[in-house]
Amino acid sequence: NANAKLFAGKLENGNDIKYLLSKELSAWIQIIKGDVTVNGNLLEAGDGASLSSEGEIQLRTQNQGEFLLFELT
Repeated sequence: NANAKLFAGKLENGNDIKYLLSKELSAWIQIIKGDVTVNGNLLEAGDGASLSSEGEIQLRTQNQGEFLLFELT
């Protein structure tokens, strides 16, 4: 069993956000709608990615993007 925090996000055209992730934790991001660039990697609806030892997660969109971010312990 793992503890998790779940965040839902929506980015509008051209917006970006940064999420600080402790280096002891990992995360999973699931793109629900549109596209989101995650630390320089373009993900589209239905795509997911595992993140670990990142420290900072940069999320950007050129269009609109909706995502779920799971912070895992």
